[in-house]
Amino acid sequence: MPSTPPLPIYKKGTDSPVAPATNNQISAESEVTKAQNMFVGLDAQNQYRDGLNSFDDLAELPIGIRKKVGNNTIELAIASGFVDTDHAELTIYLRMTMPVTDPNDPSVTTRQLYFGADQIRMTRMGGLTGDFRAVLLGDFTIPYKSFTIKLKGGNGLSPQGIVNEALTYAEFTCGNGFKQARLVAEVTFPRTTLVPLDANNNFEPVANPLARVKGTFDFFSTKGLHDVLIQMNFNTPFAVAKYERFAFVVSNVALDLSTVNNPTNFIVPEGYPVTDNTWQGVYIQQ
Repeated sequence: MPSTPPLPIYKKGTDSPVAPATNNQISAESEVTKAQNMFVGLDAQNQYRDGLNSFDDLAELPIGIRKKVGNNTIELAIASGFVDTDHAELTIYLRMTMPVTDPNDPSVTTRQLYFGADQIRMTRMGGLTGDFRAVLLGDFTIPYKSFTIKLKGGNGLSPQGIVNEALTYAEFTCGNGFKQARLVAEVTFPRTTLVPLDANNNFEPVANPLARVKGTFDFFSTKGLHDVLIQMNFNTPFAVAKYERFAFVVSNVALDLSTVNNPTNFIVPEGYPVTDNTWQGVYIQQ
């Protein structure tokens, strides 16, 4: 007997089936726009639930799922897909909030990151058939007062929830929900803050005016994005701007984006404006 063809899922208020997104057809930028618009609609109607129980929950899309992970609220949007006899394949967007104060507008204290995955399998009873990774949709730049962080993202949705490259993603398990976030990033310092030095030329400042001091990190967080405390590697010796005769070759460098913890042995000068766990920045111990 021939198998029953998959049943399409229909978008609310329409008679047209929603086609699953294809990773090669849509750019990361347009995927971010699509995710943002979807979450705006879910927020406006408060269309969130704790999870999916069966195929019946997929009768009308999109559906929002809201989970609490430590100090983080992680939100998923089931955007589109189709139902087969024993499983469904879904397109999923994810929104995570990161505590970041805008240096130009102190009233802005958070930034929202968007992730996406395609062809995620769900069983008839409502559970996922395996782990999946939702990749960050495009590179994401976070400005701070004295440096800039660029999280490395993908060019579109992660097909079948697979991410094999060194990219930023959020990972989920079939049994316990959120598992971890991987942050792959580059931290760039302007030459008004740090000046790169040439170790092969008596530690003189690098002549190329476009050269920058950069740090890199690859970090896994099981607590979401509110407790990010990272060891970082630098690409070059450097000097503090206007003090180029004093070269630094550093170790024990921490990038502190956490609002609940500080680096080990954290000490600040007397009179420093922020001394509690809300301090964020680059801390060099040695």
